[in-house]
Amino acid sequence: MFSIICATFNRKEKLKRAIASVLSEGFENYEMIVVDDGSCDGTKEYLESLFHPKLKYFCLKSNRGVGFARNYGIQRARYDWIIILDSDNSLVPGALRDIESKINDFPRVSFHNFMVRSITGKMMCETIEELKVFSFEKHLISPPKGEFHSVVKKNLYLLEPFIVSVSGGEHITQNNILKIVGRVYYHNVVTEVYDTSGDDRLSLRSKNYNRIANVYYREVIYFWKFYLRLNPKRLIVVILKILSYKAINLLLSIHRKLFF
Repeated sequence: MFSIICATFNRKEKLKRAIASVLSEGFENYEMIVVDDGSCDGTKEYLESLFHPKLKYFCLKSNRGVGFARNYGIQRARYDWIIILDSDNSLVPGALRDIESKINDFPRVSFHNFMVRSITGKMMCETIEELKVFSFEKHLISPPKGEFHSVVKKNLYLLEPFIVSVSGGEHITQNNILKIVGRVYYHNVVTEVYDTSGDDRLSLRSKNYNRIANVYYREVIYFWKFYLRLNPKRLIVVILKILSYKAINLLLSIHRKLFF
């Protein structure tokens, strides 16, 4: 039923928690695929020490980026449903059964989103009180705010894989998938615990302004026509963000050259 894809890079200690949260689920029809994206912190040796029938791992020779690593795992997935789990996050106990229940409730739906909370208990997304259904157009105009945990049919990720040219931009892939399927269901169930600690998250790293600008640039390339028709304010905001982050990156580069 489920293939849980976990791409990791130099997060051995946090990866242990992610793997434990999956293998302790007590669920039958699943596999966990860990893709080590060229780690140099002993992740490969740790994975080689594990023996579990539900766990498969692949070790890439060099760091190719999270998008490439996720796509690599998805291409080797056995089951029809893909669950992405970042290596520093974990599943809520009973998550797989909760996800299965919602999928069975809506057998014709191929894209589901679930709520996420932090390790401190804080919600990382707006609270979904009851089921919400978003069309592609509605989602572009006013999507729910915050981090959500996506569960998607494998064939859709094969049609619209994660972007490999920049790190991040998962929302672009998800909106491209939504454009294909037409609707996404948001459920009032928490399935993932989000680790906000440490400084190795893409969203928290400093001096990452050029990467962020490139993600927004990709968003404009993919959706500018839809934004122009449905949400021109969003198009203006994204363009301003591109210019702002590029300017910040340039100023930081000049500062480093002058003072370091």
